Amino acid sequence: MPLEHLHDAVAEVLHLNNRPTTVTEIAAQIAEHDLWRRPSDNAHPQSRQIYARLNHHRDKFSWENGVVTLLGQQESGDRMFRLTWNTNDWQTPVKHKWRAANQGNSNIAFENQYGFGGEEWLFNTRYQQDGFQYGYIRGANELHPGGAPISTAYLFTIQQETGERYLVGRIRNLEIIGESTRSYKIAEKLFNKYKENFLEEIDIAEGDRQGIETEGFIPNVRFKFTGDELFEKPVLVPGLNGRRYNRFKPYYVDAALLAILNGHLPKGGFVFNPGVARNSTGFERHTTASGVAVKRHHSTITNALKKFLQPDFTEAKGNLSIEKTSFGVNTADIVLLHKKNEISIIEVKTSGIARKNVREAIGQLIDYAYWFDDIIVHSLIIVSPTPLSSNERDLIRRFQSHFKLKLEYWQYLENITGGQPSFTKHLS
Repeated sequence: MPLEHLHDAVAEVLHLNNRPTTVTEIAAQIAEHDLWRRPSDNAHPQSRQIYARLNHHRDKFSWENGVVTLLGQQESGDRMFRLTWNTNDWQTPVKHKWRAANQGNSNIAFENQYGFGGEEWLFNTRYQQDGFQYGYIRGANELHPGGAPISTAYLFTIQQETGERYLVGRIRNLEIIGESTRSYKIAEKLFNKYKENFLEEIDIAEGDRQGIETEGFIPNVRFKFTGDELFEKPVLVPGLNGRRYNRFKPYYVDAALLAILNGHLPKGGFVFNPGVARNSTGFERHTTASGVAVKRHHSTITNALKKFLQPDFTEAKGNLSIEKTSFGVNTADIVLLHKKNEISIIEVKTSGIARKNVREAIGQLIDYAYWFDDIIVHSLIIVSPTPLSSNERDLIRRFQSHFKLKLEYWQYLENITGGQPSFTKHLS
């Protein structure tokens, strides 16, 4: 039997689905279940009429991009939140370009109004109590507190210079904190306890501490802290580019968005990805002269290695991977495939100090070699333009002997009289 009011029919569909639902779906389900008819012509409502009715009942519904949520209903389903851009692992704020003239303009990101964003303390461990991390996510303000935790909250950010979108982590069982709860009292106590630190960190980032009066920033979410919420390396996701994912909203993760995210999430088990990666700007751009020089030198050595490894390892044979094979979310410089799941891993370092190159490369190589348990390591190879002293040779020999590491050191020789750049293999 049809209901008396259209908004009651919309609420009924949302209750039946127990999830946010598109207006198109709502219209179809009202017709399918004959939940409401227009008194004027006894017809079922179209999407346009549903939108008009939603506008009259903003106290009951919220909607974005055609997806309607019933306020007060438990927030089922996964969400994606935008975080303020940050390169300090969201523990303290970084500097942002901002102008006082932008303040109060809701079309401009908060960090460009006041020089900081509330999410920049999201993973600061001083806001932990009893195993829970308390933090602020601006998009969470649009969700009803007190419902079931959000099963998976995906976190992304926008690179402030390039506009590229990066997936930076995911939180399991994210709770939205309501003001009348015990969790809110804990959040308020933690925030006030460290308020002076909070303000000092805004000053260090050269922001405007008056922004705290605008938003408040008392933590509005909490989650059981496990330590694997943030990815060690943010993941570039071109599918999030464009105006659709600009805002600090609780984006509902439907099938289409999940397909975009799944293509970039860390996967279990080793997968060799042959080929040569295209250059990318990266999460942190190299804008200083020294940073550009290091990156250029690194590319020069990598290109020379590509030629040096021929004809045994080539793109055509499908056994050469340059910056395309990942271990977790971290990508090795070069991976060579000898046979199924038997690999060599090469890390290129450019410092003029050999010990520094060895120290940095070994940490990465060991991390890659033992990240998966389904690979056989043929060799771990450090490549550097710097020769080894007797002390550094002895150091590598001790690594080989004591830890049974199949470790090699190749020196890059760039300017060879009458010849092409080459490599000398030490301790191989």
